[in-house]
Amino acid sequence: MKHRIDVDYFLRGEQLLPIAEFPKQMASESGLIYEVLRVINGKALFMEEHLRRLNKSLRLASKPTYILQNLAPLIHKLIAADTVKNGNLKLLIYFENDALIPYLYFIPHRYPTAEQYANGVKTLLQYDIRTLPEVKIADWKVRGRANKLIDGRGVYETLLVNKEGEITEGSRSNIFFIRNKELYTAPAKMVLSGITRNKIIELAEKHHIPIHYEAVKVDDLANCQACFITGTSPGVIQLRSIDDFNCSINDSIYGLLLEAYNKLIQ
Repeated sequence: MKHRIDVDYFLRGEQLLPIAEFPKQMASESGLIYEVLRVINGKALFMEEHLRRLNKSLRLASKPTYILQNLAPLIHKLIAADTVKNGNLKLLIYFENDALIPYLYFIPHRYPTAEQYANGVKTLLQYDIRTLPEVKIADWKVRGRANKLIDGRGVYETLLVNKEGEITEGSRSNIFFIRNKELYTAPAKMVLSGITRNKIIELAEKHHIPIHYEAVKVDDLANCQACFITGTSPGVIQLRSIDDFNCSINDSIYGLLLEAYNKLIQ
C-alpha cells in the first residue's frame, strides 16, 4: 500500500522524519502486522479498538505484543505534524533484531462517492482465502489479485470465496447479507473482524435485529434480499451487485443500521 507524498512527515518510533525518507519497500512487504485508522476532523476514529486489535494480531501471529498506551501519543503527534483533517493513517509494526518498531504514515484513501452510497457498489467474487484470517497482516498475494480484479473490471471490491463455496469477507472489508430482515455474516474465526463490523453488530443487537454467524454460500445468493460491506474507508455501504447477481438497494434493515452508524461517528 503506497504512502501519501502530499504530507510532510512520517514516524519511525517516536522520531518524526521527512516523508521523502520513507522506506518505500516497507509499504509492499508481506507478513507485517498493521492497522489502518480513519481520521475524521483531525481525530482517529475508534483508536482504542484498533490498538487492541493490533495486539491481538501480534499475539495470534506469535509475536511480542506492544505497550498500547505508547502508541496513542504517536498517532496524535503525526496527525498534528501533517495537519491532516481527514484521511487514512497506517500503523505498521516492523521487527528489527527482535525489537518492535512502529511506523506511522498517511496512505492514499478512496472513499465512496455520494452516488455510490445512494445506489450501491459493484463487487466481484474472488476465489481466494487469507492464510491467517483473524490477523491483520499484510498479504500482498491475495491483495494483489484483488487489486487486479478491481482495477481491471471497474468494481469497488472483491469478495473472497473459500473452497466450500462460502463468501467469507471482502479483500479489505467485511460483508453482511440480509435475508427476511435478519443478518448473516461469517463467524469471527473465518474473517478479520473489522472495527466497523463490530460496531454494526453492536447496533444490530441494540435494535433487536437477529444475527446469524454463518457464511453465505455463492449458491444461496438468490435467497438474500440485500447485502452491504463495512470497512475503515467505506464505513457502511450497500452492494448493487455481486458478479451477475443483483442486490436490492435501500433495504429497510440496511437503512436503519446506516443511520445508526452515521450518528455514532458524528
